[in-house]
Amino acid sequence: MTMPPAQEEFLRAWVLSRRRPDLAAAAHEAFSRSGSALQALVAEGALSQADVRAIDEQAARLRRSRQLVVFVELASRAGVDRDRLTAVGRALGGAADADNLGVAAVGAGLLDLAAAQQLAYQARLAVDRSLAAQAAQAARRGRVAPSDAAPTVPSGVFRLEVPAELRDEARSIVDDELSPADARVAPRFAIPAWVDTSGPLVGAAIGPYIVVGHVGQGGNAAVHLVYREAEPMRPLALKAVPVDASPTAVGRFKRESLAGALFQHENVIEVVDAGCVAGKHFIAMEFFDGRDLGKLLEEEQQLAPAEALTVVDKLLAGLSAAHDAGVIHRDVKPENVLVSGGGARVKLLDFGVSLVQRLGALQDRVFTTTGTGFVGTPRYLSPEQAAGHPLDPRSDLYAVGLVLYEALSGEYPYDADAPLAYVSAHVDAAPRPLAVAAPWLRHAPAELHALVGALLAKDPDERPSSAAAAREVVAAVKERVARF
Repeated sequence: MTMPPAQEEFLRAWVLSRRRPDLAAAAHEAFSRSGSALQALVAEGALSQADVRAIDEQAARLRRSRQLVVFVELASRAGVDRDRLTAVGRALGGAADADNLGVAAVGAGLLDLAAAQQLAYQARLAVDRSLAAQAAQAARRGRVAPSDAAPTVPSGVFRLEVPAELRDEARSIVDDELSPADARVAPRFAIPAWVDTSGPLVGAAIGPYIVVGHVGQGGNAAVHLVYREAEPMRPLALKAVPVDASPTAVGRFKRESLAGALFQHENVIEVVDAGCVAGKHFIAMEFFDGRDLGKLLEEEQQLAPAEALTVVDKLLAGLSAAHDAGVIHRDVKPENVLVSGGGARVKLLDFGVSLVQRLGALQDRVFTTTGTGFVGTPRYLSPEQAAGHPLDPRSDLYAVGLVLYEALSGEYPYDADAPLAYVSAHVDAAPRPLAVAAPWLRHAPAELHALVGALLAKDPDERPSSAAAAREVVAAVKERVARF
């Protein structure tokens, strides 16, 4: 994802409606359906994947260009000579954006580093808020109108003088979207383009943490990119539940923070703090700039066998550390696996429903399981979990098998599409052979198929004995797959 979802889809629809006026209606549908219509148009032959990539690139360029001219406006208001700053930007050419113009301005002696970072941050806030407001207006109206966005901007706006209409728009954005509160000390790290900095909590404090942007939503908990004002160079992810959160939601937070205190591993998101402020419970964790495996598979359908095995190997490494500490995750699924760099970096997260062992009587006093006979996501339950039987670490290995199957094939191994159907399938149904779901893997090494089958065994005794043992098998399979 190149930018926050609402802004991305709004700009994609705007670009599509102008590149292809004959597809204006489809552009409106693309916006209202979060972009799914673009792929539908590819399937119909109206657009190519190259067209979609060009639309995405132009949408991202529009956003960067807006930030650039807003940065120049803010810098000129701060006393920087506009002509000299424009000359610096012109030297950057097509590479110019707010961040590297700030760096170049520091090198030219026009700004100090803190001021450059502050102005780039404020430019980001202003443009995100402006685009979010336009997206909301288009959503209410049910269509993207011609006046909804700025004129198309070339990739290098500093090759010539910044157009007058863009300068006027920059003034309006600054006047309409920024307030004195936005002058708070900016974070001293790069904010990923996909983080939404347009929300009302941006700049607010939750305990000792300053909210930079919205990262995601899971259940009742919102996740924000934050930093401590005393440590503005360290990005953190802060998960928080509202003050009226249910006892179950609060219990998940307590369980997650305890699990995080019991062990650390490079393949598990590190919990660095937990607390409660004004009735709002929060957990502060390391921030990981990556995509969850679920979204990655939505976009790419499946992974190459070597990449899928690399991801699973790192996932098993994190689980091995958890199991050694007496923690069973109980909710391993693609959405709880963060990936970057083609599987080079993998992080397991969300121990909110984990089974924390070795607590004795404290288990019942602090963490009481409520609801039906199992916890976790029905689609990724182990058979013993689905049946409400006692669990051991091998339960997580079954879920790893499901993750590996989907990563290899892009398919689910059972014919089920509802919670109760998933539960029944885990207990009674045989998984569809991998070679049936992924015919291109029919001639893959037999060891790969055997690994998937072993992880998906109904009887825990037929699975690898531990996550560490499963890693040994994965390593051997990776060697065979490398020659496939």
